[in-house]
Amino acid sequence: MIRLIDLLKESLNYNLIKRKAISNAKTKGYESDFINYLDHFYDSIQKDIKQIEKSYLNKKHNINGKNIIIKRIELSGSYSKGIPTPDSDVDVKIYYTGDVDPSDVAIEFAGQLGGDYGSYDAHAEKIS
Repeated sequence: MIRLIDLLKESLNYNLIKRKAISNAKTKGYESDFINYLDHFYDSIQKDIKQIEKSYLNKKHNINGKNIIIKRIELSGSYSKGIPTPDSDVDVKIYYTGDVDPSDVAIEFAGQLGGDYGSYDAHAEKIS
């Protein structure tokens, strides 16, 4: 039951961010192609991240001879704040446990995470 509630909250959050991004794009006078792109982007990024999580979440990953476990992956950067521009790249943040430097984790997963919009830039944060 808790997972269902989490999914509903996440979906509402994406919809709020999507509305903010579209509103921001209209205010800044971006072309309708970009506004249509944003509409599709926020609908499909949720599916992309869920697919990525299926492959990577709660599994051991060996980096530089040490194991980490990925606990969460989420959208980050300008898209997560609802302020992307046509030049914005797509960033995801990896939250993990283990004794590995975050930059090493980001480098390890750079280019591996992606979906409908190509490869996503990976950023990492160690959690306890």
